[in-house]
Amino acid sequence: MSTASKPNGAASNEQVPEFTYKLSGIAQSALDQATEKVGKAEGSIRESVSASSDAISDNAEIAGLKMETAVNKTRYMIAKRPLVAAGVAFAAGFLLTSLTSDKKS
Repeated sequence: MSTASKPNGAASNEQVPEFTYKLSGIAQSALDQATEKVGKAEGSIRESVSASSDAISDNAEIAGLKMETAVNKTRYMIAKRPLVAAGVAFAAGFLLTSLTSDKKS
């Protein structure tokens, strides 16, 4: 069986079989490739999370603006037609009460 000295140049009387170095090199190469792939995957995931976070933030801002617009329109309609608003509120309350009532007809 063929032997070789350690590749790192360390002074040693110890001899290691050549296949051990080959196996070590293959393992190191596989580890380097896996590390590179994991690094790329991590970068891709970080980019996706950042883009999703930005989109969610934008959508939340849009939803807030739409809600504010709806509230302002409702206030305007109540101020413009208070009797109609009172009638709608009464009808909604009546409907809600009849749907949630425990009475058996």
